[in-house]
Amino acid sequence: MSQDFVTRLDLLEHGDKLKSEFTKDLKEVKEEVLDLKTMVLPLAVSAEQTAKNTEKMSETLERFASNTTVHLHKHDLDISKMQGNVEVGRERKQGNTSIIVAIITITGGVIGTIIGLAPLFWN
Repeated sequence: MSQDFVTRLDLLEHGDKLKSEFTKDLKEVKEEVLDLKTMVLPLAVSAEQTAKNTEKMSETLERFASNTTVHLHKHDLDISKMQGNVEVGRERKQGNTSIIVAIITITGGVIGTIIGLAPLFWN
């Protein structure tokens, strides 16, 4: 024989059972949310800090690149100046060398002539 009606006691027992299951589920959800808070909030803060540090690194690298470009340009100018000075110095040295070689050649010619004519004068 089946029962076609529900007693008040059955309803109260079923309600208490649902309440206890719901409370248990809520506690589990609450614990999971707390776990999420303890995990996600530090990650969010860390991500914010990483973004700030990345921005600072980007600015620093831009300044470094700009300063390096300026320094390299100055060095290029200095090297060009030095090369010009070396060329001028080389040209002067070549001119001085030509004069010294000419003087040595003339002196050698005079000495050679004197040595060649010396027997004529002493004989």
